[in-house]
Formats: sequence, C-alpha cells, structure tokens
Amino acid sequence: MPNVCPVHNDALRRPRAPTHEHHVEPAADPGSASVPPVRRPDDRLTKDSPNVTATADPTTSPLDHYRRRLAARQVAARALVARDNAISVGRLVAFLATGGLALLVWRTAEVGARWIALPSALFVGLVLVHDRVIRRRRRAERATRLYENGIARAEDRWAEGDGRSARFEEGAHPYAADLDLFGRGSLFERLSVARTSMGEETLAAWLNTPASVAVIRDRQHAIEELRPALDLREDVALLGMDVRAEVHPQALGAWASAAPLPCPVAATLGLGGARALAALLGAANLVALWSWLAGHSGPLMALGALLLASAYARSLHVSVQPVLIGVDKRAGELKILALLLQRLERERFQTRALIALRAELDTSLGAGAPHITASRRIARLSLLVSMLEMRRNQIFAVVG
Repeated sequence: MPNVCPVHNDALRRPRAPTHEHHVEPAADPGSASVPPVRRPDDRLTKDSPNVTATADPTTSPLDHYRRRLAARQVAARALVARDNAISVGRLVAFLATGGLALLVWRTAEVGARWIALPSALFVGLVLVHDRVIRRRRRAERATRLYENGIARAEDRWAEGDGRSARFEEGAHPYAADLDLFGRGSLFERLSVARTSMGEETLAAWLNTPASVAVIRDRQHAIEELRPALDLREDVALLGMDVRAEVHPQALGAWASAAPLPCPVAATLGLGGARALAALLGAANLVALWSWLAGHSGPLMALGALLLASAYARSLHVSVQPVLIGVDKRAGELKILALLLQRLERERFQTRALIALRAELDTSLGAGAPHITASRRIARLSLLVSMLEMRRNQIFAVVG
C-alpha cells in the first residue's frame, strides 16, 4: 500500500474537521475543545460581522454549548414563525381593504380614489417587511437543522448517505476500496458538507491523492484556526443549506475565458450604443403605455412601440444567444457563490494556507484600475443573469 497514512489516518482520527483549504468546512464541530460564545439568535450577516475566536467556558462541555446554540436558534425560529403568520394576516386585511375601497370608488363618486392609497401603501410595506421576515425565519430554521445534525454526529448518530460519492471511485485505485473512501456510508460522506460540486471534487481529490508532510501540516494548522470559528462556519453552512448549488467551474471558466464574439450587426454604434438604444425603446414603451391608459392616445401608439422594441430585441438575439448559453438558469447558484465569497473576504486569517486562499479572492483589472472584489464581480453577473431570466415572464416573452 502506498505511503498515505499521514493524511488519511488524520482524517480517520478527526472526521469532523475541515478537509481542505479550498473549501471551508461549514459544519460546526460540537466535539471541539475550543468553542466561541453563543451568538444572539437574531444576529444576521453584515459587512462588519467579525470572525469570533473566543473560547468557551471550560466548565461547560462542547456538546452542552452546542445544545445552547440549538435552543437559541429554536426560540428565534418560533418567534419568526409567529411574526410571519401575523404579517400574513395583515397583508390579507390590507389587500381586502384595498379591494373594498376600489369597489366603492368604482360604484360611487362619494369616495375619492385617494382613499385607496393608504391600504395600498400598507400592503406594499407589509410585502417588503414580510420578505425580510421570511428570509430570517428560513435562516433560523436552517440553523436549527445544522445544530441538530451536529449534535447527532457528536452522539454518533450519523445520517445515512445517498451514495452519490460513488462517482469518484476509481477502479484501479490502490487504496480507495480498502479505506471505504466513496459510496454509501463512506468516509467521504461523513466528512463532506460541501455545497458545490467543486468542493466535493476537491475533497475527493484530496482523499484519492497522497499529500506531502508539509502540505498536511498546513492543512492541520488551518483546521486549528477554523475549529473555534463557529460563527463563520455557521454562516457558510447556512448560505447554501437550502440549495445544492451545481456550479460547474470548468464550464463556467471556459465560458468566461472564451474569445469575444463580433459585435452584432444591429449594434452599429457598439455595445454602449446598443444599451442606450434598448433603454430608449424601453422608456418609449412605458410612455406609450401610460399615455394609452391615461386616455391621451389610442392603443396603436403603444402597440407600435412594443413591436419596434420586439423587432430590435430579435435582431440582437442571434448574436447574443451564444453568450447566454453558458450562464442561463444559474442566477441562484451565482448568488450563493457571491455571498460565500463575500463572507470569506471579510475574514483575516493567520495560517499560511488560509492566507493564501484569502489572497486569491483579491482581484484587479490591471495597474491603476479600481479594486473590485471577486464577490462583487460575481454578484453583478448574478444580477445580469437574473435580468436575463426575466424574459421567461409571460409579459417580457412577448418582447424578446
């Protein structure tokens, strides 16, 4: 058998530790000897959230501390569920009030249309607030599941794997079968809490390939630094717990590095001119629609503006479509990746492996160019893809 004992024996001794520097282990380890204080259950991610590294009270066992965090998240989840239900009732009341007043305005002249504004504004405000409450409730519920799973691992109640790791098996591998690295209930499935395919591929490569002693030591030092950072690991886990993001780095990298396509014939003024003309046509559609609804013009002007915008969009379609294929239907995955990178970019690590990983997130367009973080670049791409996906809406589909 090849000389692989240093890395794999360490993995077998500490299966709950982070596994590699290119994928931060998000699952907090209740068996750690050093655990930070419990963060308040209503704490949310902000740009100033610190990396907490304080140690817990030595008189309290790590498992008890973990249970306290679970109890705090459960209390927060119940409170947010109650708030969610109350806002839902408020939305319904505001909607019914708006509809009732609209009916009165339509049937009688004694009630002015301005009375509709108050319940309408209340309804819109409740919708916005409700969205935030729903996101916070889901986060608290995901945190509850995270700590329930962590306690189960600490008590040796492992969830049965799905066997998907069998795809990493290599038929002629010298030790994968002996060490039960992949497959249902394998070492990989006990170690991995990866949220992306690239994280799973990196962990599988680590298990399949021996590492030098120096690399192993760097990984272990990174583990020691990450072990007490439960808030960081919770944040990373919650960012992707509800989405099994299938971000394929090879395909996305090939798309990003492909040679630029020639400018479409319809964009004779360049891409800037094409964007300006598209914005002008969009504004013309809105003005024509408003003029028609207000009774200042007939429907022909609105229809003409719509047909003109549709014709221009279709003239760009042939040239733009090859660019869109690589990122179509990936807005949610890109958003998860952007949030993950944003969280990691706020950290200031001490160990060599984590410092090197953090440095890879710093990007620049060149000398003298403004510094733009990787998370901002990907977030902007995610926004553009989201706008692209709006064309599947039945209203926008008519245009293009």
